[in-house]
Amino acid sequence: MKRLSKIAALLITLTMFHVASADSPLADAVEKKDHAAVRKLLEKNIDVNASQTDGMTALHWAAYQDDLATAKLLVNASANVKAKNRYGVTSLSLACINGNGNMVELFLKAGADPNTSLHEGEPALMTAARTGKPGAVKALLAHGAKVNAKGRKSQTALMWAAADGHLEVVNLLLKAGADIRATLDSGFTPLFFAVREGRTEVVHTLLKAGIDVNEPVSREKNGKLKSGTTPLTLAVENGHFELATTLLEAGADPNDMRAGYTSLHMLSWVRKPDGGDGDDDLAPPTGSGIMSSAQFAKQLVDHGARVNTRLKGGKLHWKGATPFFLASKTADAPLMRVLLELGADPLIHNAENSTPLMVATGIGQTMEAASAGTETEILEAAQMLLDLGVDIDAVNNSGETAMHGAAYKNLPKVVQFLDDNNAKIEVWNRRNKKGSTPYLIAAGYRPGNFKPSYETMAAIKKVMTAHGEKPTAKPPKRVDPYAAKTRKKQTASKEESRERVDLFNGKNLAGWEIQNNGRFSVKNGRLRVDRGTGWLRSVDIYADFTLKLQFRFLEANANSGIFVRTGATSKKDKNGWPNNGYQVQCMDTITGKVPLATMIPYGAPPFEHESDLDALKKAYKPVGEWQSYEITAKGETLRVKLNGTLITTATSIKNLDGHIGIQAENGLLEFREIEL
Repeated sequence: MKRLSKIAALLITLTMFHVASADSPLADAVEKKDHAAVRKLLEKNIDVNASQTDGMTALHWAAYQDDLATAKLLVNASANVKAKNRYGVTSLSLACINGNGNMVELFLKAGADPNTSLHEGEPALMTAARTGKPGAVKALLAHGAKVNAKGRKSQTALMWAAADGHLEVVNLLLKAGADIRATLDSGFTPLFFAVREGRTEVVHTLLKAGIDVNEPVSREKNGKLKSGTTPLTLAVENGHFELATTLLEAGADPNDMRAGYTSLHMLSWVRKPDGGDGDDDLAPPTGSGIMSSAQFAKQLVDHGARVNTRLKGGKLHWKGATPFFLASKTADAPLMRVLLELGADPLIHNAENSTPLMVATGIGQTMEAASAGTETEILEAAQMLLDLGVDIDAVNNSGETAMHGAAYKNLPKVVQFLDDNNAKIEVWNRRNKKGSTPYLIAAGYRPGNFKPSYETMAAIKKVMTAHGEKPTAKPPKRVDPYAAKTRKKQTASKEESRERVDLFNGKNLAGWEIQNNGRFSVKNGRLRVDRGTGWLRSVDIYADFTLKLQFRFLEANANSGIFVRTGATSKKDKNGWPNNGYQVQCMDTITGKVPLATMIPYGAPPFEHESDLDALKKAYKPVGEWQSYEITAKGETLRVKLNGTLITTATSIKNLDGHIGIQAENGLLEFREIEL
């Protein structure tokens, strides 16, 4: 059977655990595939539409099991083809999941509604389109299925067929008048779905149908895709280089910068994504085809890409960057060589007057491993840049040098390399505009990371001593890097701090402590809760704050929670959860397991509590989709918003400060963007 939609898959999983009813012998027999019993029961004129406790009839089971012969017997016995089970699913929808065109035709001729949909709004035509078998789609269209019917989030059958690469189904839908320009709130059209998944033949077909190859996506409301993204840049982002070449041949503009960058700029972060940590670097996209990114770079230039185009905006350190500059940033020597062959100028600096050498060694980064590139790769790139004539003693507008970069990125071997290549100590051993020398940066006096790198400090000290200089540990003015470590209590209220406080750095569990047997890990910038029993506790204590975070359930029935103003781990609690605090429930409610309350105490004094469970149900998103919590603690009041909707107000809260925590109880979840 083909891949099921999320809703249908959940439905079938739940259906398989029903309790059979004594009043539905025919449905029970079909479920058990007891064909002899089915025939005997039909001969007795038994109620063909009797259902099991979950609403499953004999016809439902025949459709689910793709048993056409039994389905015919039941239809001939006047089975109700419009009957729905407890979850609002008809036999026709189940037949569409299997893509059985003959069964779909049978049900439609017997009176089934061609526009029936699942309870979450998925029309039968969309289900059949995703399955990809043309027979079911033909039958539905022939019997009046609305070709542009929209499901949840306004998706259409054409979008699903395009995303899964079902070319024959795409052609059927287009012939029936499917809207090729139907657009989601996200800005995605059928073409963008096909491009993202690398469906070259479908892309060809949609372009022939009249879509402009340079038509950009409109700004996404949820911000997941940058406004101005074109089919070409989306193909490059996902590693579909052969498809991207096809788009170039169809007239895609290689110099389009409506997204803020060109496709040639993108290759640096597509090849070596930022944000990894050691061996856990983010992997480049799997992509499709056999064309390499280096070969595609040549295709871009062959189709008119300007190799020295500079970024017009973006973060300060990247404004004015060329593709070669960005390749230097990720220490991608192979790409740097390709760009040089294509005419790249290695001496072009950015708007901050940083050179490619400076960003290769770490300028523009405030945290270790914030950018791709191992120390060995950086040494190779640095040597190449020096051989090309890049000035080792260049100073940017912030008063920083390549040596400052090596200190930011904690690269002791690069420190020695720069000295071996005659970097002038009188140039680099100076404070930058924030008051830090390379030695002070290595000692922890830098934004975003207060942990000293003793190995880097030792390397800089060795070089300085060799030149007759003595390192100073005197911190720059107005900087107290250890304040967060020495302060026992923090209040992230508007009165005390208007800046965002990141509780999760996306790389590791710094600032958190695992309690009991909770299994927590970090990958791809996300915090994963992998079953186990326990919780993740913030090192610091917080009083008044607004906590914002995003989460998603990776499987049904997942169960977690957010602890606020919480004490230590309880020695009496067998699960090892807190002994004094409050929990905001974080449960998968798609299965109907709605919490009795959205907030509960954990050994804390009683409080007044109002939970709007109806609002919770309406605001809740299905398994797999990102959701947001906004938890505001001010004085004795706690308020909780789910996806922007207020669901809880608690008053008379007596714990006025405490730890923040994430519970591990059941199932797989992910969290990201945890901030105050």
